[in-house]
Amino acid sequence: MHANAVLRQLRPVASFALLAALALTGCTAAAQSMEASDALLLGPATTATVTATTADDDLPAPTVPDPDALRTGPPEATIGRWYPYDLPTHCGIGNLEFSGRWWRLSQIRTGLAAGVDGPRIEWGDPRTPGYIRLESDRVAVFETAGQPPLVFEPVEAPTYRCR
Repeated sequence: MHANAVLRQLRPVASFALLAALALTGCTAAAQSMEASDALLLGPATTATVTATTADDDLPAPTVPDPDALRTGPPEATIGRWYPYDLPTHCGIGNLEFSGRWWRLSQIRTGLAAGVDGPRIEWGDPRTPGYIRLESDRVAVFETAGQPPLVFEPVEAPTYRCR
């Protein structure tokens, strides 16, 4: 059997393993439902338009988060512009605050590579460095080196809080 055929067979398993790892790294994060394909959907499918793109700007490798100067983006982000961002990961990856709003993880683009240079960044504790941008007013995307892009949709309040 060719290596490509083996990899195709393992793709759903890898998608599930990634989701499990993201959920288990947290204190209380849990996905309501999932669907393995080129994008892993979490919870109800988003109604927002999601494009299959990655960072196209050859973003430099992210630097280690400085706890005294966390990168959280501007109060009002510009659609299409990448911002350095330290993703909170201590209790899993489920919520984030960006551009003056709360966002909930809705999709993992497992079929795409991040457009961030540098060696693979492992999910950190308490934060993982990378970049975030608004694809639209209803879609935010986080990318870091060597990990699949994470898609977030806006919510009124965080779906859980880390304790």
